[in-house]
Amino acid sequence: MNTLPQHNELAIGNIINNKYKIEKVLGQGGMGQVYLVTHVQLNKPFALKVMLLDDKDEAIQDSKHLLRFRREAKILAKLNHPSIVGIADFGVTEGSKLPFIVMEYIEGSSLRAILNLNGTLPETTAVNIAKQICAGLNLAHSNGIIHRDLKPENVMIQKLPDNQFVVRILDFGIAKLTSQNQEITTENSNLTEGNIIGTKKYMSPEQ
Repeated sequence: MNTLPQHNELAIGNIINNKYKIEKVLGQGGMGQVYLVTHVQLNKPFALKVMLLDDKDEAIQDSKHLLRFRREAKILAKLNHPSIVGIADFGVTEGSKLPFIVMEYIEGSSLRAILNLNGTLPETTAVNIAKQICAGLNLAHSNGIIHRDLKPENVMIQKLPDNQFVVRILDFGIAKLTSQNQEITTENSNLTEGNIIGTKKYMSPEQ
């Protein structure tokens, strides 16, 4: 796992931008960390995904990482579907100027964790999960957005009180955008030109 720079601003118990109280770390990725936070006025939990940058990084506004982060926020803002995690806010921290995205907090387990625990799933459960994933991807594709990193780690299974579940697709950070997305297609070309994007194990054979 990559060692990410630490920022005192993100210590447990601190409040980001007078709005989000950090409760605990939920996970870590290549660019940053995801925290469970509580909106102090609404007393409601959210997931805050923050991009951690070294203090030595210059021209932060022009960095590819920041472009990708900002683009993910724009993509999520365009998609409103029960099978796609929703976005609530986007900004930068007041102190260290770290970009962050605030998303719905999904209480559940990743599909990867469930598969690791159970090995295989009952047929009806597997079909239900696949149908919900396809429904979410269909909306994304109709908006000119291709996920490009769909894998069990990026699929959350949210348990409901009636013992049912909802599938939630995460992480549109490396999504491919078609020309109908005029506002963010330029950013996409700057980020992905000449690169093979995705997780090898889950890429299509032609890639």
